[in-house]
Amino acid sequence: MRPASRHSRRRPGQAGSALVEFAIVLLPLLGLIFLLMDIAWMIFARATLQDAAREAVRFGVTGQSKSGLNASIRQVAQEHSLGFITSANAASVVGIRYTSPSDSATALSGCAATAGGNVLQVSISGLTLAPLAPLLRSASPLALSANAADVMEPGQTACP
Repeated sequence: MRPASRHSRRRPGQAGSALVEFAIVLLPLLGLIFLLMDIAWMIFARATLQDAAREAVRFGVTGQSKSGLNASIRQVAQEHSLGFITSANAASVVGIRYTSPSDSATALSGCAATAGGNVLQVSISGLTLAPLAPLLRSASPLALSANAADVMEPGQTACP
């Protein structure tokens, strides 16, 4: 007498159940994977913009500019943004503000704005990032922003 083969032990209606169970498990698993990818992408984008703002401020407080300090600050922010800021949108996305350390509500202008001790504020706003896989939610983009500020070094000669 031969031992029964594996196929002969199955009941007639069970052949497709493995495929159905696989589909039931696969769909939520893919949703979770896409959700994790979206969250990681948003965190990466936010961290990249924060780094770009911080590097732009670090450059700006030194006043080392040959073609206008504000243009150089925008260029540094663009270089550190990994493509989120382009030359086409840099002027509208990167905000630069000089204030007095005692009165942060009033913006300073002119060459006196870059004097040592004044505060340089760089803000990046107006950028949006759409989710990679909009699952069970709207595909509306997420607004991203970043801010950084530091005190200008003494002995500045650059004009904004």
